[in-house]
Amino acid sequence: MTLLDISGIEHPYFLFQAQGNNQVQRAPRALYCLKLNNPIRRAALSIVEWKPFDIFILLAIFANCVALGVSKPFPEDDSNSTNHDLEQVEYVFLIIFTVETFLKILAYGLVMHPSSYIRNGWNLLDFVIVIVGPAGNQPHTQFMGSPVAPPPGPAR
Repeated sequence: MTLLDISGIEHPYFLFQAQGNNQVQRAPRALYCLKLNNPIRRAALSIVEWKPFDIFILLAIFANCVALGVSKPFPEDDSNSTNHDLEQVEYVFLIIFTVETFLKILAYGLVMHPSSYIRNGWNLLDFVIVIVGPAGNQPHTQFMGSPVAPPPGPAR
């Protein structure tokens, strides 16, 4: 295994891919400012490539799926205590997945390098979900600056 020497530091986070090799090529800069030897980027890389972090994220995804499966939708914004509790838990999942996205963007860069965060299909899906997620948690009282009329229903 060959390591790129940066400032006399040999570290596995500075690996560059040779053709036919399965090591990942790292962008020299992430977000135009974080070089490979930047301590923030090195910390982000060590976290997102740490196997227990990966397992934690997979367990969070599984738990989120279970929470979504347990919730019972009611008509006209009615709810029960279980659904109310699950709505609160949804904020915890949103925070977990937002932190994961932020760390991966710091580690890999956003879009410019071939191995950047958005260039991976699963990461792109995660990114869209994290961006759309907060919109789904907002009250549906306004649309484009005007109050939303309730959907037409049976006359009472």
